[in-house]
Amino acid sequence: MDPSATTTSGLRVASVPATHVYVRRLEHPAVERLRDPSGDDRRTPCFLDPSWWDHVVDPPDLLHVHFGFEYYDPRQLEELAAVLRRRGIPLVYTVHDLRNPNHDTADLHDAGLDVLLDAADHLVTLTDWAADRIRDRCGRSATVLPHPHVADLDRIAAAAERRRDDRPYRLGIHFKSLRPNMVRAPLLAAAADVARARATIVLEVHLHCDVVSPAGENHDAELVTLACDLADEGLVDLRVHPYLSHDELLELVERCDGYVLPYRFGTHSGLLELCRDLGTAVLAPSCGGYGAQGAHHVFTSDEDAGFDPASFRDALGTAVDAGPPAPPSPARRDEQRREVAAAHVRIYRSLVSDA
Repeated sequence: MDPSATTTSGLRVASVPATHVYVRRLEHPAVERLRDPSGDDRRTPCFLDPSWWDHVVDPPDLLHVHFGFEYYDPRQLEELAAVLRRRGIPLVYTVHDLRNPNHDTADLHDAGLDVLLDAADHLVTLTDWAADRIRDRCGRSATVLPHPHVADLDRIAAAAERRRDDRPYRLGIHFKSLRPNMVRAPLLAAAADVARARATIVLEVHLHCDVVSPAGENHDAELVTLACDLADEGLVDLRVHPYLSHDELLELVERCDGYVLPYRFGTHSGLLELCRDLGTAVLAPSCGGYGAQGAHHVFTSDEDAGFDPASFRDALGTAVDAGPPAPPSPARRDEQRREVAAAHVRIYRSLVSDA
């Protein structure tokens, strides 16, 4: 059953966004995930519009917010919370991000975050690390539920059957369109130092077209020049393309032994979970909750201390020596997903019964 589709019975939950893989993994027969009437539940969800809740005749049983509120003025979120309270509709908020990776500064996200942390009837997050910071920030407790699997179970099972031969260690670095939280040329240069010294590493570097084109919105001449020079040197397998589909991203992760999250701020990562599902080592920054989420190797990188190239070189060397990790048991990942989905149902029922 497609968990983003409606059913004929159960708790009627408006999720923002219902189409996200995390939300889809919360499928449970007791829950009806409603489709957002806007048709775009990631950018223009009606479920975050106070006037929609004010006028809808047969409202959902509750609203569960995950992502997407960063596009809205915090005053609209305050109005939304007021309408929900007035109509007796509970609000659940899962704190995926304490620092938005798409924003240069924290101000706008912090303002919306403060509204939701105060207004939510129940808070959920993914790691103890995040729960501790939520408690420090607003004095509230959050239920910690791990991120469910991202890859399909048959793909996880196939990963366990893959044999790694004696080919060079393949490290994936996907810079995408250079979100504000990304470390750029210095990280690639540090990776090249290790590849040059060890001669057993291939750096598979991905750049979106808008980064490479001089007319592109996100053009970075320094990074592009370095990547091209390293490709000429034979250290980089350079791939330039538009946005990858989900299947293309899966294929990228599957062929890599290690994968870098090249960040200087952030909180949690679905891509980290995908790598773990497919038996690809995750090299993650010390900022945020990536280590608590299960990254295999951690290097120093955050907004305050900056990026430490020596720490990254050490982490990469350790990753190469260790080799790729074994993927998890598909049965265990499925069991975990079911446990997380059931925990959400318990939260929903407790709130709806109290409303």
